[in-house]
Formats: sequence, C-alpha cells, structure tokens
Amino acid sequence: LDDTQTDGSHCRVCPSGSYKGGMGAGVCERCPGVSWAPAGSRNISACACLAGHGVPPNCICGAGTYSNETTIFDQTTVSCASCPVNKTSSSGARSVEDCAFTIPEAVEVQAELPIDINTIPVGSTERADLFDAFTTEVSEALGISSARIDVTGAVAGSTIIRFNILPDPTSLDPSVTPAALAVKLAAQAADSGS
Repeated sequence: LDDTQTDGSHCRVCPSGSYKGGMGAGVCERCPGVSWAPAGSRNISACACLAGHGVPPNCICGAGTYSNETTIFDQTTVSCASCPVNKTSSSGARSVEDCAFTIPEAVEVQAELPIDINTIPVGSTERADLFDAFTTEVSEALGISSARIDVTGAVAGSTIIRFNILPDPTSLDPSVTPAALAVKLAAQAADSGS
C-alpha cells in the first residue's frame, strides 16, 4: 500500500503528522513545519496547517492577521484573515480574539490662516489666544474634542500653522482616526463653502 511503511517484514500505516507518497517499501515523511496529517495520509497535500498557522509551506499567519481554519497545501486560497480596523496581532494568531487594539499614529497637518502669524510675538497671550481659537475651530469642524488637536507652531515667514491630530485611544471607529480626520479636514478646506 502507498500509505504504509515497512518495519522489517511488517507494513504499518504512516502515523498522524506524516505521509508516504510512493508504492511499496519506504519511510513515512514528516509533514513540514507545524502542519499535520491524519494517520494513513498518502501525499504532502494531506498535511494541513494547524489553526493559527495558515499559510503553507511554513504555516504561519503574519502579523496583523489571524487564522481559525485549516489550510490544505494544494488549496489556492489563504486562510489568514486581517484583524479588524485599529487592531493587530503577532504572527501565528489563532483567532480574532488574538487581535489587540492599537492606537493609530498622530497625523501632522498644516493650515494656512488669513492672518500673518509672524506679526504676533511668539509666547504672547495674543498668539496663545489665536492657537486656542484655531484649536476650537478645527475640533468643532471635525466633531472631536479639542484635546485631540495639538498646535505645534507656525512656519517661519508664512501664514501657515502646524498642528497634530491626535488619536482617540478609546475609539475603534475608523472614521475618527487621525488619518481619516486629516482627509476630512482637507476636503472641507477644498470646499469653498466651508
């Protein structure tokens, strides 16, 4: 039989975790990596990746993905699924529960103001009031807390103010990530009616 190996004068079924592809006497081959096959398997395509180890031949789902299905070597589909938005995982995650919340990066943005910022002395109350008013206006336009707007300064010799949109560490909503809000703000700035 092609699913047996010889042990002296006796044939026996290849044990689980191995296979033998040829007819007659021979040795059962171990399935590669962390894959496994049922006892009596007849070829390498019977070796399947264990849950959490989804991409043959090394059977590992990469960071930011997970697997809870079995993948067979001769299949063309990959069973690693992406973690939900704002979540990630380490390599080899076995289920969506292994995906942990991640805080998105802050995004630096620049905006041009209708006044010459350089005429307002650095460190003055007038400049602080301008930055506070700007922070309030931007946060209201984006519908977020003013604590998420961090004015970092003005570009020397211009009317441009530099600020960061900070992440909300309590939200999984992809529409309020700093990157999404920067896109929203750019769209509002491009709309002459806003």
